[in-house]
Amino acid sequence: MLFRSVTARFAADVSYGDGERNLLDIYMPDSDSPTPLVIYVHGGAFVGGDKSVAHEDLAGDIQAFLQQGIAYATINYYLLSTDPLDPDGVIRSLNDSARALQFMRYYAASFNIEPENVAMYGHSAGAGTSLWLGTHDDLADAGNEDPVLGESTRIKAV
Repeated sequence: MLFRSVTARFAADVSYGDGERNLLDIYMPDSDSPTPLVIYVHGGAFVGGDKSVAHEDLAGDIQAFLQQGIAYATINYYLLSTDPLDPDGVIRSLNDSARALQFMRYYAASFNIEPENVAMYGHSAGAGTSLWLGTHDDLADAGNEDPVLGESTRIKAV
């Protein structure tokens, strides 16, 4: 994909989990060596929004990161139910975002990214999610039978 004089590979709707909204899109700059990664998390008060907002409203951000040799991903996550008895609440959305990060780390070689050099940002709920991951204890579970969940959720910058 050519993004204003920057050549990059693009993968859309990559499934990172079992949920129907567990999808990510990623732009990977052409590079002979692994690149840093920035993840954008959309807003919407955990009840709305979509990863497509990054493509529509943040093209300048994507362009700037790619020009600097930084991969760029945008993710969808579980949206809160309108059922007041929903037992998961916002933690399911937060855990989806953590899993997306862990998934990209687990498949770092396929995405040609540096798994230890990841930053996150977002708007509204996405900003809160990024801050939560940036300040929360590492969620890596080395003993989990799902190897993706063994990856760290530590990020370098929010």
